[in-house]
Amino acid sequence: KAVVDKAVKYTQQAHKSDAADSVYGKNYAVALWKSGKTAEAEKAFKAAIALGAPTEFLHLDYGIFLLAGNNREGAAAQFKKELEIAPDMYEAKLALEKAAGPVKPPRKKSQKPKPAPQPKPEQKKPAAKPAQPGKPK
Repeated sequence: KAVVDKAVKYTQQAHKSDAADSVYGKNYAVALWKSGKTAEAEKAFKAAIALGAPTEFLHLDYGIFLLAGNNREGAAAQFKKELEIAPDMYEAKLALEKAAGPVKPPRKKSQKPKPAPQPKPEQKKPAAKPAQPGKPK
């Protein structure tokens, strides 16, 4: 948590030093998102995009943010915008495929994955009694 808080502080300072730089704005938005401040992060992403300075990874990161919030359509639109800026960006192509993929129902927080079955411990066979001298087997 302390590392993320420092990231927010430093990216905010960089963003304030040049508010017209969309890279600083994007980095600040990502730091806010990673710190759990999603509402502030969304505003920062939108502000960075509104600057109109196309930069690689801005739309990709915003799309990943939207996808994390289950906004698949919004995410796909951002990935497409990223591909307009950088048509060969593998990460954006992969993210677009993921956004368009099958919908998985979200797992409830209370649900825990079932534990994998554990192998049964081997049972030891009782040791054979040694034959006593003079007695038939």
